Amino acid sequence: MKIRSVVSIPKEEDFPEANEDNFLLREDKVSCALSDGASESFDSQAWSEILCQSFNFVVERKKRGSFLHEKTIEQILSHARSSFNEKYLKKTLSWSQEASFNRGSFATILGLIDHGTTVEIFSVGDSVAVWKQNDKMTMLSMHNDYNFSKKPTLLSTLYSEKESFFPNFGKDWDVIKLKKKEIKNDELFLLTDAIASRIIEISIQDTVDDAISILKKNDEELKDWINKEKNLGLLKKDDYTIVWVELND
Repeated sequence: MKIRSVVSIPKEEDFPEANEDNFLLREDKVSCALSDGASESFDSQAWSEILCQSFNFVVERKKRGSFLHEKTIEQILSHARSSFNEKYLKKTLSWSQEASFNRGSFATILGLIDHGTTVEIFSVGDSVAVWKQNDKMTMLSMHNDYNFSKKPTLLSTLYSEKESFFPNFGKDWDVIKLKKKEIKNDELFLLTDAIASRIIEISIQDTVDDAISILKKNDEELKDWINKEKNLGLLKKDDYTIVWVELND
């Protein structure tokens, strides 16, 4: 697996440090993860970063079978929550910060594992993986006809005996394992929700190739395109992250 590019544009151009999207590639390139922190929650930037770190820490390459099931997803969450809580045990919080901390932090996650001849993709929420297959833009089944205006399912720093999203497979979360040879040009793209919504529209209204050409723009080209789309009212104000992944056996 090779990362061709990562373009992340903050909702506030003058405050790039406030970008709540995070992407992380594991050092051995077996896995990577993208997470979009929820703006209304406590330090969602840190939570989304820790979710990416925990995904890459827990995952394994498997030549046969699938890795991502409830038990291992619970391990990812447990590791992330412990890391997040440990981070704030060392800090002194004001009473308002402590109240916000106790209400929890929230983020999506989109994880990818390279198993050699296959890839496995995992998603909770509205961050989307897209790829070209049989001349169509393909994605996890939960994102087909997805309503991006609704509140997404999010992973929380708060502990629960049983994660509430697990019973809703294919709606609140999804996993797919597919052969690399099924993916056109050995490339797929990881997108946070605002850019994903618009790219899916373009792939339907125009062509898949038109949509993919946008995803391959460099930073400056993408900034220009995003500004034009926002001025036309076609793209909501948000952080925008596109990761271009090239898959190699």
